[in-house]
Amino acid sequence: MATLPVHELTKSFRLLVALFGVADTRRRELYCAGGCTHAWHNLPGPRRGVRGAAS
Repeated sequence: MATLPVHELTKSFRLLVALFGVADTRRRELYCAGGCTHAWHNLPGPRRGVRGAAS
């Protein structure tokens, strides 16, 4: 395991999440442009009244 200072671990994590975001956007543009049936692309919005969800 890499031994990095905490602030470097945070930056690395944020970079990885951003990279996944770019990759997902490109994949959606290529393979899901005309609409798709992937369950994870068609999730319902947050329910009202649930703790932590937008009201």
